[in-house]
Amino acid sequence: MNAPPRVNKSICRSCNARIVWAKTPTGATMPVDASPVSDGDLVLISGPQGWLAVRVHDNVEPDKPRHKSHFATCPNADQHRRERVKRPT
Repeated sequence: MNAPPRVNKSICRSCNARIVWAKTPTGATMPVDASPVSDGDLVLISGPQGWLAVRVHDNVEPDKPRHKSHFATCPNADQHRRERVKRPT
């Protein structure tokens, strides 16, 4: 995998970890740990609007580096969470 575009790289404000800003398939922006890990459940896919973070299972995209959501690894993640907005059904 190529390195994420510089414009999408950042540093977590609370733990100083290197992160990448990526869009989810629903269009939300999420922080993703920049370094791949063997037990990650996200694959970063480059697109025209930047990185797309796609959740994968063990046997899907086996050759692509795996990443984790920074919300799963940041010791201070609760400081940055927003309350979910309920959408009408």
